[in-house]
Amino acid sequence: MKQMSHHVTVGADRLLRNIENTQRANGYIECKQLYGSFIMDTIASCAFGLEVDSQGDQDHPFVAMATKAFHFTPFNVGLLISGVLPWTSPILKFFKIFLLPQDAMEFFRDVTQRTIAMRTAPNKDKQKRADFLQMMIEAQIGSEGSEADDDETGHEVDVHDSVFKGHESGERCRSMRSKIKLTDSEIIAQAIIFFVAGYDTTGSLLIYSSYLLALHPDVQEKLITEIDELLPSSDDVDYTTVSKLSYLDNVICETLRCFPPVVLLDRMCNETFTYNGVTVERGTQVVIPMYAIHHDPELWPEPEKFDPDRFTKERREKRHPFAWIPFGAGPRNCIGMRFALMEAKVALVRVLQKYRFETCLQTKIPVEIGKAGLITPSKGMALRVNQRIM
Repeated sequence: MKQMSHHVTVGADRLLRNIENTQRANGYIECKQLYGSFIMDTIASCAFGLEVDSQGDQDHPFVAMATKAFHFTPFNVGLLISGVLPWTSPILKFFKIFLLPQDAMEFFRDVTQRTIAMRTAPNKDKQKRADFLQMMIEAQIGSEGSEADDDETGHEVDVHDSVFKGHESGERCRSMRSKIKLTDSEIIAQAIIFFVAGYDTTGSLLIYSSYLLALHPDVQEKLITEIDELLPSSDDVDYTTVSKLSYLDNVICETLRCFPPVVLLDRMCNETFTYNGVTVERGTQVVIPMYAIHHDPELWPEPEKFDPDRFTKERREKRHPFAWIPFGAGPRNCIGMRFALMEAKVALVRVLQKYRFETCLQTKIPVEIGKAGLITPSKGMALRVNQRIM
């Protein structure tokens, strides 16, 4: 994450330029478009090893195919069938029913394969590019990870380290690291999942955090004060530094409680068990109502109120650990959790170093939530940014 944070900060520089140009031209910004371009650029860089300016070059092949890939809904036939009946996957493949458009899938597959071939060629430049794709290539050829690989063991870098402790995923991945060799198909699949799973979800987090800060100027001022004290310069912003902003983390966590990007989680029961007199048979698909849990008044008094102080260290420790699960929990929680948090935090810090968010005539209050399975604004999110007097 430390090494990839450079690619995120480069994307944040471009985001600030686009915000400035859009605010000057329109008198407000459309958060969904701007944040979407920022996320597309950073994922293209970190997952596919491509340098893309999706805001400035809409004709770039990656931008065109990525846009096409997201012109689908959670109600398409392939997703519905595979979600309810996972064993039908080979049948869907036989009849050429896919979750994403086939030409988009072929494009991403080709890009990834060509990048893998280039980086593993015998005469390749020995200078490695620090990104997600390079990590998977090293896992494929069985080389040792970088010296930063184990930085997250032994020392807490951010508050979310405590989320991972006690989950077997970390230990299981480390113990299997030397045994598992990824295939080309697995690398391609992971790169595509990295993109598909991280695009709308991280964009939603940035949209709603900006919206909530605009609606709560007292919270915004407190956050700006923390940023000014600890990260006064853009040069100070990286993975480690943004992870130490405790109030920023509170704001992010409360935003994810109010507007978790995904409404439901589903898991397959691996062994029969009984809890409180209810027996769940092995093979049962269990649906977890994430949004309902996050708005349960028994867990969260005044659940519709935006209150970042719910996530102070003291209040976290008193709460059930699974009362807040925007990334899932346990050994199969979201593999992109740390990257998504870094991406969102870097973007917010860089924007708030220069601007304040404000509502405008175009801002929909209350926000109108879409009905496609993801809690994203159905009509975008218009806000005004006001340049700070430094």
